[in-house]
Amino acid sequence: MSVTAPQIVHESETQRQFVRLQLPAMAEILGKRYHLKDLSSGGAAVRDIDVAIDVKNRVGLNLILPFADFSLDIALTAEIQHKDKKLNIIGIRFVDLNPGQVAILNHVIKAYIAGDIVGGNDILNVAARDNFVSVRKHKPLAEQNPREKFKLYGIYGLLTLACLGLAFFLISSIMERTLVLSTPHGNISTPSFTVYAPTQGVFELKIQAGKTGVNEGDVIGTLSIPAMGETPAVVTDVKSPCTCFITRLLVSNNQPLTAGTAIADMVKQKPDMTVSAFIPTNDVHRLRLGGSATLTIAGQENEISGKISDIKISDKTIVMPDKDIPEPASVIVIAPEGTINLDQVGRPVNVQFHL
Repeated sequence: MSVTAPQIVHESETQRQFVRLQLPAMAEILGKRYHLKDLSSGGAAVRDIDVAIDVKNRVGLNLILPFADFSLDIALTAEIQHKDKKLNIIGIRFVDLNPGQVAILNHVIKAYIAGDIVGGNDILNVAARDNFVSVRKHKPLAEQNPREKFKLYGIYGLLTLACLGLAFFLISSIMERTLVLSTPHGNISTPSFTVYAPTQGVFELKIQAGKTGVNEGDVIGTLSIPAMGETPAVVTDVKSPCTCFITRLLVSNNQPLTAGTAIADMVKQKPDMTVSAFIPTNDVHRLRLGGSATLTIAGQENEISGKISDIKISDKTIVMPDKDIPEPASVIVIAPEGTINLDQVGRPVNVQFHL
């Protein structure tokens, strides 16, 4: 068979399922040879047929493919699909093809389309090759040994755990965004008192050096005005307004003071500790008085529960972790339900509000 430009006949999918080629080939039917009008890997059209064969009948034939140096005969079974009495042509479909026949037909068709010369060695290689892969067989589960079963169930178990973990992570993230409002802008505070000078005079400290605890009514110091002429000296006591600790002394001993000068900052010895948390003002409507909160104090492992006791407007701005710009903030006052020591005043607190 010489190499020529392949004559390919194109038809719609409803007409043909295979590409038909016009190439010099013959079919031997009932002892007589007939030229083929066209050929495909699924069938052919036979010219000048002069034997009586009805449609749907099956007939044995030899497909003859003449090459330059040899001729290839392929024994096939064909079924008559249609007859054109005017052109004296019958259309046949190859049936009951084995893997070797399918491989040889496909090889010849593809080589002819590509314009390659098909030699005897090519045909022999295709015929000898196993062109079809066997279906991979799997043991039934009942026949698998314990190790194979463990491996199989282990893989399925890991996949299941991975899916459950991913689902838990997604659900937790959604719940955290919708049911929890978090802020790192919290700190421990307690009510403080500032003692002011009730009058002018020279201040004299009356408590022992280093002592910080005083009871309500104890004299912290005195304010003295020296005698001038007939005016006698005046001494005024400065007393503690509560049973408190002096957290900071704001004046020095023997310092002249005017009325209203701040003398000392104080906190109760048994203070009512609170946590002040700042949140964006836009989120205030999500909270309610009496709502619950979880407090995580810096430097302390255990969490403490608390209740919202007050909500106030603040002049501060804050930057939340998931945002980049400052926002106006409101302060949420929380009454802790656990014990907070006085030395923890001022520590930062991470607060989670449960909505």
